[in-house]
Amino acid sequence: MITPEFAAEFDRLFAEVRRRAPEQQAIVSATVTLSAVKELTGDHAVLVAFVDQQATRAAPDAESRQLAAAGRLTVTGEKVDGRWKIAAVVPR
Repeated sequence: MITPEFAAEFDRLFAEVRRRAPEQQAIVSATVTLSAVKELTGDHAVLVAFVDQQATRAAPDAESRQLAAAGRLTVTGEKVDGRWKIAAVVPR
């Protein structure tokens, strides 16, 4: 689903999340509420996705917290060996 280059970036970005989530008992979910193609040229595409996020933290040493936020992502796709793959995701 993702390019090898983006896989390395994804792993780097989420290493801290993976480390901290168990101790904070954090659960994060996201729902794409609207998406649109911004650019499509050959084997390259840029999409814009609007996302609603819900986060819950229930660490034993703190009050349970729920947070909600809306955001926008720019998603770049590349066609690799005939299949579309995610090459980048940038919050805006």
